[in-house]
Amino acid sequence: DKALAIQDDDPNLWKNRGVPLLKLERYEEALHSFDKALAIQDDDPNLWKNRGAALGNLERHEEALHSFNKALAIQDDDPDLWSNRGEVLTKLHRYKDGLISIDKALRIKLNESNFFSYKGLILSLLGDYDEALNNLKEALKLEPKEPLWWANNGIILGRAGRYQEALENCNKALELNPQDESGYYAKACFYALQGVVNLALENLQQAININALRCRREAKYNPDFDSIRNDERFQKLLIG
Repeated sequence: DKALAIQDDDPNLWKNRGVPLLKLERYEEALHSFDKALAIQDDDPNLWKNRGAALGNLERHEEALHSFNKALAIQDDDPDLWSNRGEVLTKLHRYKDGLISIDKALRIKLNESNFFSYKGLILSLLGDYDEALNNLKEALKLEPKEPLWWANNGIILGRAGRYQEALENCNKALELNPQDESGYYAKACFYALQGVVNLALENLQQAININALRCRREAKYNPDFDSIRNDERFQKLLIG
Protein backbone atom coordinates (compact mmCIF):
# COMPACT_ATOMS: atom_id res chain seq x y z
CA ASP A 1 0.00 0.00 0.00
CA LYS A 2 2.85 2.41 0.81
CA ALA A 3 4.57 1.58 -2.46
CA LEU A 4 1.37 2.06 -4.48
CA ALA A 5 0.80 5.44 -2.85
CA ILE A 6 4.09 6.47 -4.46
CA GLN A 7 3.79 4.58 -7.78
CA ASP A 8 0.48 3.06 -8.84
CA ASP A 9 1.34 2.07 -12.42
CA ASP A 10 3.55 -0.94 -11.63
CA PRO A 11 1.65 -4.19 -12.32
CA ASN A 12 4.02 -6.20 -10.10
CA LEU A 13 3.14 -4.02 -7.14
CA TRP A 14 -0.57 -4.71 -7.67
CA LYS A 15 0.15 -8.43 -8.11
CA ASN A 16 2.28 -8.51 -4.97
CA ARG A 17 -0.54 -6.80 -3.09
CA GLY A 18 -3.13 -9.24 -4.43
CA VAL A 19 -1.32 -12.46 -3.47
CA PRO A 20 -1.31 -11.89 0.32
CA LEU A 21 -4.92 -10.69 0.12
CA LEU A 22 -5.74 -14.01 -1.56
CA LYS A 23 -4.02 -15.90 1.26
CA LEU A 24 -5.89 -13.78 3.81
CA GLU A 25 -9.16 -14.84 2.11
CA ARG A 26 -9.96 -11.19 1.31
CA TYR A 27 -11.03 -12.21 -2.16
CA GLU A 28 -12.82 -9.05 -3.34
CA GLU A 29 -9.77 -6.94 -2.48
CA ALA A 30 -7.45 -9.46 -4.11
CA LEU A 31 -9.56 -9.40 -7.26
CA HIS A 32 -9.41 -5.61 -7.34
CA SER A 33 -5.61 -5.73 -7.16
CA PHE A 34 -5.32 -8.32 -9.93
CA ASP A 35 -7.69 -6.32 -12.13
CA LYS A 36 -5.57 -3.22 -11.56
CA ALA A 37 -2.45 -5.15 -12.59
CA LEU A 38 -4.14 -6.60 -15.67
CA ALA A 39 -5.29 -3.16 -16.78
CA ILE A 40 -1.59 -2.29 -17.03
CA GLN A 41 -0.23 -5.66 -18.24
CA ASP A 42 -2.59 -8.33 -19.54
CA ASP A 43 -0.08 -10.94 -20.76
CA ASP A 44 1.05 -12.30 -17.38
CA PRO A 45 -0.39 -15.83 -16.93
CA ASN A 46 0.08 -15.71 -13.16
CA LEU A 47 -2.13 -12.65 -12.93
CA TRP A 48 -4.92 -14.42 -14.80
CA LYS A 49 -4.34 -17.52 -12.66
CA ASN A 50 -4.57 -15.56 -9.41
CA ARG A 51 -7.60 -13.68 -10.69
CA GLY A 52 -9.25 -17.02 -11.45
CA ALA A 53 -8.47 -18.26 -7.94
CA ALA A 54 -10.06 -15.17 -6.40
CA LEU A 55 -13.16 -15.51 -8.59
CA GLY A 56 -13.44 -19.21 -7.80
CA ASN A 57 -13.42 -18.49 -4.09
CA LEU A 58 -16.10 -15.87 -4.70
CA GLU A 59 -18.13 -18.62 -6.43
CA ARG A 60 -18.05 -16.72 -9.72
CA HIS A 61 -17.13 -19.89 -11.57
CA GLU A 62 -17.81 -18.90 -15.18
CA GLU A 63 -15.61 -15.82 -14.74
CA ALA A 64 -12.96 -17.93 -13.03
CA LEU A 65 -13.00 -20.34 -15.96
CA HIS A 66 -12.51 -17.43 -18.36
CA SER A 67 -9.48 -16.27 -16.36
CA PHE A 68 -7.91 -19.73 -16.31
CA ASN A 69 -8.50 -20.05 -20.06
CA LYS A 70 -6.78 -16.69 -20.59
CA ALA A 71 -3.81 -17.87 -18.52
CA LEU A 72 -3.57 -21.16 -20.43
CA ALA A 73 -3.66 -19.32 -23.75
CA ILE A 74 -0.43 -17.65 -22.63
CA GLN A 75 1.18 -20.58 -20.79
CA ASP A 76 -0.20 -24.10 -21.17
CA ASP A 77 2.45 -26.06 -19.26
CA ASP A 78 1.46 -25.06 -15.70
CA PRO A 79 -0.08 -28.14 -14.03
CA ASP A 80 -1.72 -26.09 -11.28
CA LEU A 81 -3.53 -24.02 -13.90
CA TRP A 82 -4.98 -27.15 -15.49
CA SER A 83 -5.95 -28.44 -12.05
CA ASN A 84 -7.60 -25.15 -11.08
CA ARG A 85 -9.50 -25.18 -14.35
CA GLY A 86 -10.61 -28.75 -13.66
CA GLU A 87 -11.93 -27.83 -10.23
CA VAL A 88 -13.97 -24.92 -11.60
CA LEU A 89 -15.41 -27.10 -14.36
CA THR A 90 -16.41 -29.65 -11.72
CA LYS A 91 -18.19 -26.94 -9.72
CA LEU A 92 -20.07 -26.16 -12.95
CA HIS A 93 -20.99 -29.88 -13.17
CA ARG A 94 -18.98 -30.23 -16.37
CA TYR A 95 -17.35 -33.41 -15.10
CA LYS A 96 -15.96 -34.78 -18.37
CA ASP A 97 -14.32 -31.44 -19.18
CA GLY A 98 -12.97 -31.29 -15.64
CA LEU A 99 -11.48 -34.75 -16.04
CA ILE A 100 -9.70 -33.69 -19.24
CA SER A 101 -8.11 -30.74 -17.39
CA ILE A 102 -6.96 -32.88 -14.45
CA ASP A 103 -5.45 -35.40 -16.89
CA LYS A 104 -3.54 -32.53 -18.52
CA ALA A 105 -2.18 -31.57 -15.08
CA LEU A 106 -1.09 -35.16 -14.42
CA ARG A 107 0.67 -35.44 -17.76
CA ILE A 108 2.79 -32.43 -16.81
CA LYS A 109 3.33 -33.36 -13.15
CA LEU A 110 3.19 -37.13 -12.82
CA ASN A 111 3.41 -37.65 -9.06
CA GLU A 112 1.10 -35.03 -7.57
CA SER A 113 -1.14 -36.62 -4.96
CA ASN A 114 -3.63 -33.75 -5.05
CA PHE A 115 -4.26 -34.31 -8.76
CA PHE A 116 -4.81 -38.04 -8.26
CA SER A 117 -7.26 -37.35 -5.44
CA TYR A 118 -9.26 -34.79 -7.37
CA LYS A 119 -9.31 -37.01 -10.46
CA GLY A 120 -10.73 -39.78 -8.29
CA LEU A 121 -13.52 -37.53 -7.04
CA ILE A 122 -14.45 -36.50 -10.58
CA LEU A 123 -14.44 -40.12 -11.78
CA SER A 124 -16.76 -41.06 -8.93
CA LEU A 125 -19.19 -38.34 -10.01
CA LEU A 126 -19.12 -39.96 -13.45
CA GLY A 127 -19.89 -43.33 -11.85
CA ASP A 128 -16.49 -44.93 -12.55
CA TYR A 129 -15.85 -46.02 -8.97
CA ASP A 130 -13.13 -48.60 -9.62
CA GLU A 131 -10.94 -46.16 -11.52
CA ALA A 132 -11.74 -43.46 -8.96
CA LEU A 133 -10.45 -45.69 -6.16
CA ASN A 134 -7.35 -46.55 -8.19
CA ASN A 135 -6.52 -42.84 -8.32
CA LEU A 136 -7.00 -42.45 -4.58
CA LYS A 137 -4.73 -45.44 -4.11
CA GLU A 138 -2.04 -43.55 -6.01
CA ALA A 139 -2.59 -40.45 -3.84
CA LEU A 140 -2.28 -42.54 -0.68
CA LYS A 141 0.89 -44.22 -1.94
CA LEU A 142 2.44 -40.78 -2.25
CA GLU A 143 1.08 -39.41 1.06
CA PRO A 144 -0.27 -42.22 3.25
CA LYS A 145 -0.76 -39.96 6.26
CA GLU A 146 -2.75 -37.23 4.52
CA PRO A 147 -6.22 -37.22 6.14
CA LEU A 148 -7.85 -35.57 3.13
CA TRP A 149 -6.99 -38.50 0.87
CA TRP A 150 -8.52 -40.97 3.35
CA ALA A 151 -11.59 -38.75 3.60
CA ASN A 152 -11.92 -38.52 -0.18
CA ASN A 153 -11.48 -42.28 -0.42
CA GLY A 154 -14.34 -42.56 2.06
CA ILE A 155 -16.53 -40.25 -0.03
CA ILE A 156 -15.92 -42.34 -3.15
CA LEU A 157 -16.63 -45.60 -1.31
CA GLY A 158 -19.85 -44.05 -0.02
CA ARG A 159 -20.87 -43.08 -3.54
CA ALA A 160 -20.16 -46.67 -4.61
CA GLY A 161 -22.46 -47.96 -1.84
CA ARG A 162 -19.60 -49.58 0.08
CA TYR A 163 -20.70 -48.00 3.33
CA GLN A 164 -18.74 -49.99 5.91
CA GLU A 165 -15.44 -49.34 4.11
CA ALA A 166 -16.44 -45.71 3.60
CA LEU A 167 -16.99 -45.19 7.32
CA GLU A 168 -13.66 -46.85 8.12
CA ASN A 169 -11.86 -44.44 5.78
CA CYS A 170 -13.63 -41.42 7.28
CA ASN A 171 -12.63 -42.54 10.76
CA LYS A 172 -9.05 -43.12 9.57
CA ALA A 173 -8.93 -39.47 8.44
CA LEU A 174 -10.09 -38.35 11.88
CA GLU A 175 -7.64 -40.70 13.60
CA LEU A 176 -4.76 -39.14 11.64
CA ASN A 177 -5.85 -35.59 12.50
CA PRO A 178 -9.03 -34.86 14.48
CA GLN A 179 -8.40 -31.14 13.93
CA ASP A 180 -8.70 -31.55 10.15
CA GLU A 181 -12.23 -30.95 8.89
CA SER A 182 -12.04 -33.45 6.05
CA GLY A 183 -12.98 -36.51 8.13
CA TYR A 184 -16.11 -34.85 9.48
CA TYR A 185 -17.01 -33.51 6.04
CA ALA A 186 -16.64 -36.99 4.52
CA LYS A 187 -18.85 -38.47 7.24
CA ALA A 188 -21.45 -35.80 6.49
CA CYS A 189 -21.40 -36.93 2.83
CA PHE A 190 -21.56 -40.58 3.96
CA TYR A 191 -24.68 -40.04 6.07
CA ALA A 192 -26.36 -37.72 3.55
CA LEU A 193 -26.01 -40.38 0.84
CA GLN A 194 -27.91 -42.78 3.09
CA GLY A 195 -30.53 -40.22 4.13
CA VAL A 196 -29.43 -40.19 7.78
CA VAL A 197 -30.15 -36.50 8.07
CA ASN A 198 -29.34 -35.76 11.70
CA LEU A 199 -25.90 -37.37 11.57
CA ALA A 200 -25.16 -35.72 8.21
CA LEU A 201 -25.96 -32.31 9.67
CA GLU A 202 -24.10 -33.03 12.91
CA ASN A 203 -20.89 -33.96 11.08
CA LEU A 204 -21.19 -31.09 8.63
CA GLN A 205 -21.53 -28.72 11.59
CA GLN A 206 -18.34 -30.16 13.12
CA ALA A 207 -16.51 -29.71 9.81
CA ILE A 208 -17.75 -26.12 9.53
CA ASN A 209 -16.61 -25.41 13.08
CA ILE A 210 -13.04 -26.23 11.94
CA ASN A 211 -13.05 -24.71 8.43
CA ALA A 212 -16.25 -22.84 7.65
CA LEU A 213 -15.22 -21.28 4.34
CA ARG A 214 -14.09 -24.48 2.63
CA CYS A 215 -16.87 -26.69 3.94
CA ARG A 216 -19.68 -24.30 3.10
CA ARG A 217 -18.27 -23.68 -0.35
CA GLU A 218 -17.86 -27.41 -1.07
CA ALA A 219 -21.22 -28.44 0.36
CA LYS A 220 -23.01 -25.89 -1.78
CA TYR A 221 -22.02 -27.76 -4.97
CA ASN A 222 -21.56 -31.33 -3.74
CA PRO A 223 -24.31 -33.61 -5.11
CA ASP A 224 -23.89 -35.91 -2.09
CA PHE A 225 -26.07 -33.42 -0.20
CA ASP A 226 -28.86 -33.28 -2.77
CA SER A 227 -31.13 -35.40 -0.58
CA ILE A 228 -31.01 -32.80 2.22
CA ARG A 229 -30.44 -29.68 0.17
CA ASN A 230 -33.92 -28.33 0.82
CA ASP A 231 -33.75 -29.04 4.54
CA GLU A 232 -33.93 -25.73 6.38
CA ARG A 233 -31.23 -26.84 8.82
CA PHE A 234 -28.84 -27.61 5.96
CA GLN A 235 -29.51 -24.23 4.34
CA LYS A 236 -28.81 -22.48 7.65
CA LEU A 237 -25.46 -24.28 7.95
CA LEU A 238 -24.46 -22.99 4.52
CA ILE A 239 -25.05 -19.35 5.39
CA GLY A 240 -23.86 -19.44 8.99
